[in-house]
Amino acid sequence: MDAKETPNPLICKRCQQEPAELDGDGKISLGGLCVPCYKKTHTCGTCGKFDRKLKKTRCADCSEELRKTQQELNEPTVRPQIADRFDRSQELSVGKMADDEGNVSRFVVQRMDTIQAERLGWIWPGKLPRGMFGIFSGRMGSGKGLTWADITARISTGRDWPDGAPNTLGGPKMVLIVATEDDPSLQVRPRLEAAGTDLKKILWFKRTEKIETVRRKSSKVERTLLLERDLLNLAKTLTQHPEIVLVVLDPLSSFFSIKMTDDKEMRPVMDQLTKMCAISGTTLLAVSHTNKRSDVDSTQRVLGASCVAGSARIIWNFAHNPDDKEERLMSLVKSNVGATAGQKFRVKKTEIKLVDGTGAETACCEWLGEHNEDADEVASRAKDNRQQGDRKMDLAMAFIRLNLSTGIKKASELYELAEKQEGIGVDVMKRAKTKLGNIQVRKIGHHWHWGTKEQFTDDPVMEPEVMEAAM
Repeated sequence: MDAKETPNPLICKRCQQEPAELDGDGKISLGGLCVPCYKKTHTCGTCGKFDRKLKKTRCADCSEELRKTQQELNEPTVRPQIADRFDRSQELSVGKMADDEGNVSRFVVQRMDTIQAERLGWIWPGKLPRGMFGIFSGRMGSGKGLTWADITARISTGRDWPDGAPNTLGGPKMVLIVATEDDPSLQVRPRLEAAGTDLKKILWFKRTEKIETVRRKSSKVERTLLLERDLLNLAKTLTQHPEIVLVVLDPLSSFFSIKMTDDKEMRPVMDQLTKMCAISGTTLLAVSHTNKRSDVDSTQRVLGASCVAGSARIIWNFAHNPDDKEERLMSLVKSNVGATAGQKFRVKKTEIKLVDGTGAETACCEWLGEHNEDADEVASRAKDNRQQGDRKMDLAMAFIRLNLSTGIKKASELYELAEKQEGIGVDVMKRAKTKLGNIQVRKIGHHWHWGTKEQFTDDPVMEPEVMEAAM
């Protein structure tokens, strides 16, 4: 048996590629690491600061801040109407034991007969529950942003909901919008105005500010919202301002500095986030893009670790109607608060008036009624349509090859023959022609003709005029 190979002490222990750092006497320093690896292992994964004493993924300040956040969320100052939910007078301690170092642990339980049943509250009845975490998922351009703008407008004015359900919030309420992808002046405000929002009821989150004092010198640090660090501030804001009934996060992935796909890192944050919603009675609506996987169901297509979709009490998917590209479908992915119908809508172009008196074009939702397909059924129908379209495309390409094998043909005659014999539409014929790549279109007299380049070249009567855009 070969002796165990001794690692080279002059090579970095971590990456095994770069040379280890040496001091002035030629001795190994930095713990046998190269400079890049040393900096990486001593940089806080939360705030990004370099700390020579760092032994874990977070520096001491971030670890203490996270501990305080979790501790204060466990001892919440709750609203009076939901205080009974956090009453600890009925709790029982069981399984108490101490380890060799004197640390005591126990289980805390409560008899179910002492827990009061409550009526579920709604923002949009059947669509968006109150005091819970929900997700709007879908690809770009599917209508997620226009929909939350419409919901925001109805919250701010107290108007009823698109499906005719009454607004039971007790009058106009406030919404906090935290968004990073859309500009507030160019996209967000125009959409809100087009939806009929009372803008005085809307708060736009700009930044998080933190005053840091080092050696008696204070400095202000500005950054975006980070949920794993700012949950306590957010919880205090919402409990102090009960008029805020909805917080929109668009997109959710912008508000984490930890790896969003790491379930171990994300689980504690998501648990505290859902608890914050219950404590404050505020709904947190996260907007999320979907991944490109086609071999999984709609729940697994929500970006992030499994605990992200698992923590949501309701998830809606947004997509184009496979049978009508002008129509969007809001379809149910999952619901832990009861089954509910989806909604159909269309993007409607409209115009708002700017301060200078000129108009600016924007868009809003035009609601078209309910539908009963869930997100997986819509995705399945879209897949069937794509497969059927592929079969039509193959048939159209074969039809074009066969009919042009005997010479050039009038485009109008090809369209008519394809529709009559094979049920192939004009649009499919045009796409098939483009996909074949060797078909040209030329005008002869008053009619457009299709043929290959060789067929047009062999006929000296043909004019070289080509106009692909027309066909």
